[in-house]
Amino acid sequence: VDVLKRETRSMTGSKGSRWLRSGLVVAEVTLAIVLLVGAALMARSLVKLQTLDRGFDTNGLIALRVGLPVGGYSDVYVRDEFTQRLIDRAAGLPGVTGTSAGALPPEANMVGFGKLERRDRPGGLAGELVGPLYLVWPNYFQTLGLPIRAGRAFAAEEPRDSVIVSETFAARYWPNQSAVGQQIRWEGEEWLTIVGVTGEVRQLGLDDSTGSFEFYQPLRRPRGLPPPKNFRS
Repeated sequence: VDVLKRETRSMTGSKGSRWLRSGLVVAEVTLAIVLLVGAALMARSLVKLQTLDRGFDTNGLIALRVGLPVGGYSDVYVRDEFTQRLIDRAAGLPGVTGTSAGALPPEANMVGFGKLERRDRPGGLAGELVGPLYLVWPNYFQTLGLPIRAGRAFAAEEPRDSVIVSETFAARYWPNQSAVGQQIRWEGEEWLTIVGVTGEVRQLGLDDSTGSFEFYQPLRRPRGLPPPKNFRS
């Protein structure tokens, strides 16, 4: 009995120890609530990310990066032929509804930088611009579900000087008229003809639906034509 009494007194402890235990319980409950709220917010953010409109259809989309060896693939026409064969073979796989080639936003092939000149305003240069450039296959927009707002997508044998721009870019420089048919160039470069205007993609971040301008050019390039000086890969 004496042992039990001593154990009971030691377990009960002083008033200070009881306050300490109560404080620990409160702290544990508070921490548990914080963790539960954090987990709920994380789950909510995950659901939001999965349903976020990135500007193109991500449902069922699979992106593959293929690296070709230098030997045998240094010629641009050989690479183009390989790409077309790969696209055709992948299109024949069960369950595949579309295949294409090109950079997938936000990972651009190159970044354009410098001052922009418009053909309809000779001598006038826009301020310094930085924008991603995507080199894409003709059926790229159809495959990704990236809408063409005006003009057209690239044809099978599209000239290298054709460009498709984002609708934010078109609205900024031609607010009251169509941008299709207009010509632009980076300072000191060749003129590019706008053949189409496409919808926006989230380029800079998941909250960016109208932030940066996007430029698209044909992935196929004529022999001997170097990339523009104002684009860095």
